[in-house]
Amino acid sequence: MTEIVEQQADSTPVILPIHTSCKDCIFADYDHENETQIGCEFNNRTEAYAKLDCLVEAEDEEKEFFVVNGRTCNAFRHLTGTFNGTGRFVKTQSGSERTWSNIELKFPYRAVRNEIQLKTDVLVPFEAGDSIVGLIETLQNLNNQGESSCQPFRRLYLVSNQDEVKPATLVSLLNQNVPNVEWYITNVQERNPDGSRVGKHRALSHATDKIHGGEQGRNFYVVVPPGVTVPPDLCQKLDELVNDKLEQVTVFVPDETLDVLVVHDGFRVYADSGKPLTVSVPGVDGGEPVTKVLNGMAEKAEFFAQAQDLPNMVRKIGSLWNS
Repeated sequence: MTEIVEQQADSTPVILPIHTSCKDCIFADYDHENETQIGCEFNNRTEAYAKLDCLVEAEDEEKEFFVVNGRTCNAFRHLTGTFNGTGRFVKTQSGSERTWSNIELKFPYRAVRNEIQLKTDVLVPFEAGDSIVGLIETLQNLNNQGESSCQPFRRLYLVSNQDEVKPATLVSLLNQNVPNVEWYITNVQERNPDGSRVGKHRALSHATDKIHGGEQGRNFYVVVPPGVTVPPDLCQKLDELVNDKLEQVTVFVPDETLDVLVVHDGFRVYADSGKPLTVSVPGVDGGEPVTKVLNGMAEKAEFFAQAQDLPNMVRKIGSLWNS
């Protein structure tokens, strides 16, 4: 049974504009004698939300139920009761509908867990001077993700921002080394005013603009430089953190254990064009503000996290295996 911190007698919780009512969810577990919700049948989510201090009690003339306050629950599903001949319509928190088959109706947890599984893409930047050998090693490593029992990357984008290796050669390398992953090449054509190639961060933005299409804000992408080996369970660990532990993280920055950047796509859409960002930061010991130029997603994410007092928004990549 889910327990939450008791509200003071004179305190009524304020339901925030962003919230999810558990009342009509197929996973809400009720004591039907009293029509009172006692838990959640989707991996005990109400317990996790209670620990994160975003679960409140509510009631109407029909039931007593929980509300996930200040967050949306992506596992919410409501059976509309409408049959279409082969199954029933199921509505999500956002109001969208689709038809569930009889198999999905029989195993709703499995159906929803598959639906909400993170879709993680990988970007491999290839700059002037980067090693072909290192690129091949990384491509083979990423291809092996698709052969492992762990969750693989969805798509791979090779971002070419150099002139030495021709596109036809890169296509051949991808065909030979990445048969298990859907891949694309982004040849960066943009140049600086002086005719030189743009920097790596701006080059990457050309690929991230294409990632996820109409699904912005629901997925992650991973930047893996040539020569870096990615653990086979990276995508799985990321998915567990977001969908099982229900933690909210925007960016994982590289650390001494792994030179990999992981970015929530919603933050990229909000904060990054790939161009340097000039900001004003407080001076030392309360002195005059100073101007600072932020380059790349990691620096920008750390700045926004500090400015908005959101310490968990940015974490070190190694924490994925320590949480």
